[in-house]
Amino acid sequence: MSGAPTAPRQLYFAYGSNLWLKQMATRCPNSYYVGRAVLPDYRWLINERGFANIVPASGYTVHGLVYELGAGDEARLDRSEGVSKRAYSKDYLPLLLHRAPRALRIPTQSLVEDGGPERVTGALQLQMTSARKHRAYLHSKVLVYISYDYVAPGDPRTEYIDRMNYGIRDAIAMGVPEDFFQTALYPLLTTRPAVHDVTRRQSLRARGAPTLPPPKTRRSRSAGYPRESPPPEYGTYWSCDTAPGWSSLRDRWHGG
Repeated sequence: MSGAPTAPRQLYFAYGSNLWLKQMATRCPNSYYVGRAVLPDYRWLINERGFANIVPASGYTVHGLVYELGAGDEARLDRSEGVSKRAYSKDYLPLLLHRAPRALRIPTQSLVEDGGPERVTGALQLQMTSARKHRAYLHSKVLVYISYDYVAPGDPRTEYIDRMNYGIRDAIAMGVPEDFFQTALYPLLTTRPAVHDVTRRQSLRARGAPTLPPPKTRRSRSAGYPRESPPPEYGTYWSCDTAPGWSSLRDRWHGG
């Protein structure tokens, strides 16, 4: 007799505070880390509730991390994201997935317990040759939490800034391009001088909370929302227009 069928697991794309491995391990204790991903034709923002959101925007991209969830973890994440209160809705979108080296595709809790981003950084350096061979490929149905009711730009909540800074630190350690955060997120997380003055940054450093370095000087097409593509050192990248099969997926996605 064969064993019981394996319960289906869902891939989930995190672009906000769930980039923070410790938070993700707490919210979804049975989740697995899968890799990093790029979501085309969306841009990142802070909405009027003070939290991260993404909105459709042709030509833009959002970078994030991908986790694998069981049914129990997905239900817990629904509660954390406020699905029943319409804070966020669940959608399933196609994206470009860069699977992590096999040594890193382990329970999220293990990544946290085994040293977190510092361990990951070391492992990535050891696995860099292998990682470069991992091409991005299209995955057509990845869970993404999106707020369709709250899409107006707003100011980030103070406590959310702290969690995002931890998440950004972890995401960079996992291979998400730092340039994406410098250009797409940093301007939006420093929109309130009362929150991000020198005193606050010194206080965060004293507590050990990570803070972003000053943004790089660059001219962008649109304030805070330039098009982003990962640099070559982060692995082979298929652009939205050249990824095999992307055109047909995008046509179906947009109803074309």
